Amino acid sequence: MVPLQQRRSLRLPGYDYSQAGAYFVTLCVEKRCALLGEVVGGNMQLNDAGRMIEQAWLELAEHYPGVKVDVCQIMPNHFHGIIWLEGLTGAHGGAPLRGKQPPFFLGDIIKRFKTYTTHLYIAGVSKEGWRQFPGRLWQRGYFDHVIRNEQDLEDTRNYIVNNPQKWQLNREDIAQDCNKAGRITATRAESGFTLIEMIVVIVIVGILAAMGGQFIAAPVTGYVDLARRTRLVDQAEMALRRMQRDIRSALPNSIRIVGTDATHQYLEMINTVDGGRYRRYQDPGEDGDDILNFNVVDTSFDVLGSLNQEPAADQRLVVYNISSTGATGNAYAEIPDNLAVIAEDSTVNQIKLDPGSQFANASPTQRFFIVDQSVTYACEGDVLNRYDGYGIAADDQPTPPAGAPALVTSGVETCSFMYAPGVSQRAGLVTLQLSLREQGETITLLHQVHVMNAP
Repeated sequence: MVPLQQRRSLRLPGYDYSQAGAYFVTLCVEKRCALLGEVVGGNMQLNDAGRMIEQAWLELAEHYPGVKVDVCQIMPNHFHGIIWLEGLTGAHGGAPLRGKQPPFFLGDIIKRFKTYTTHLYIAGVSKEGWRQFPGRLWQRGYFDHVIRNEQDLEDTRNYIVNNPQKWQLNREDIAQDCNKAGRITATRAESGFTLIEMIVVIVIVGILAAMGGQFIAAPVTGYVDLARRTRLVDQAEMALRRMQRDIRSALPNSIRIVGTDATHQYLEMINTVDGGRYRRYQDPGEDGDDILNFNVVDTSFDVLGSLNQEPAADQRLVVYNISSTGATGNAYAEIPDNLAVIAEDSTVNQIKLDPGSQFANASPTQRFFIVDQSVTYACEGDVLNRYDGYGIAADDQPTPPAGAPALVTSGVETCSFMYAPGVSQRAGLVTLQLSLREQGETITLLHQVHVMNAP
């Protein structure tokens, strides 16, 4: 092994890896073990671990504003991908913090990607019986290439996409590398030694071990503790950021929380997919304007401006949601007076309702929201789960909701969800507190999210 101080850096000397541009990166599995799937007939067939790596890569853009991902290819024992940096975002993502923030560095993103996927792989080994990796999941460092121009970008994309077809050329060598993982072989000439020489060697080794242990044990223990804390913080921060994204896209005044104790907390919201303003008054001298009439059962209305995309059939339209309880202005109500079903022939400029509906109250600012489902984050024992894909439950909040949960993070010791509804002077505020524990170490993160409450 090359000594640490003599290792050659894989980075381009003098290059600013936070500046805007495209980068080709390669990560290799430790010992080149084929843990992520297999190549059959020139096509890559991912296993559960490989699909987890691919999903984590595709979600980078959600965790790091200003970061985009291009094509990627999971191979049995390595990974290729192209990542774009806009070079404009604060290092913590999300809303800007006070003061000037440094940009993202490529190395920071790759380091967190490796840490996060390693955590998920360990969970897969524990719960799904995935194959164990030798010591660590990824090799030290990574390889990168700064993409210079359009031709370089096109050549790199072709190389990544066609990588599985070249797998057969070196599969046997790679398999041998994996089979040799953890084994060290050596040859030496046969030689003899006396009993006195053996005793002297044992005594000297014992003295050196005792002396060395005093100087090595403390730094090694400190490093292990620091690595564990960093892993726990990254794990908790990513979970809270994911909750924040869903909370900020929730229907106004649809947050509701149920908790029985510190390990059983349920936070539910109604997810919005689009929204806009409805036509309330006809333009003077204009005929054919389709207004939303609150005095009769109405079946259609014009959108002021246009939606981002055509609504899907059976999505719901909500007008003036002011509460998550009660019979008026509550989309959760058993018979809601502010919710209707969108018809399949709706467009970005006109919403049609089937059946027609007479909404109880008009929005002071002519707002409407299009929703598709409820979403619940549930602290259940030592895990934080996410439920979605279930309908809007009438009145009582389901704990837990129907359907299979998706794991957000494990190792949960305690959690606390609190919601302060908005008033005229301020927006609503959701407070999230999450404590994670590993090997006797506990970290607690507190995160507050301002939510829009203007219906």
